[in-house]
Amino acid sequence: MTGIVGGTATGPALRDQLDELRSEPWYEQERLEAAPFGAGLVTHGARDPDGTTALQDGSRFLAIYGVVTNLDDLGWSEREVCERVLAEPSATLTALDGPFVLVAADGTDGRIVLGTDKLGTRRCYVTNNAGFAFGTSLDPLLARVPDPTVDERGLRAVLAAY
Repeated sequence: MTGIVGGTATGPALRDQLDELRSEPWYEQERLEAAPFGAGLVTHGARDPDGTTALQDGSRFLAIYGVVTNLDDLGWSEREVCERVLAEPSATLTALDGPFVLVAADGTDGRIVLGTDKLGTRRCYVTNNAGFAFGTSLDPLLARVPDPTVDERGLRAVLAAY
């Protein structure tokens, strides 16, 4: 299954997270690193060239799983999205349309921003157990959690919202 993973993981640790995503032999992987942060994408590659975005710019990176549909309307390049998300995450994410999970990181400033589209159409799970990690699948996260349990208070809050 295609997806995005990452967090405070680089090198072999990031590769391990990527390997936890179910994959077909023809899928492609892309890794971005700005230590101590990393992100990896598993994609359909040439079969879906617009399905993901990956930009590495020195100590910064931007990864988008999905698509931002209004970049042309905003007049923003991918590099500008990266800069804006890191500088003003709330305002920038509010301005973006489309189905996506987005992560931008600046290793020099020690900053990482993770966001989804307004409707949360692409799921994204997060854990702070054994460092910060995120992913569109639970498998890469569960591999980092030695004794996974359900947060009953959190579950009650989610169910109460419905």
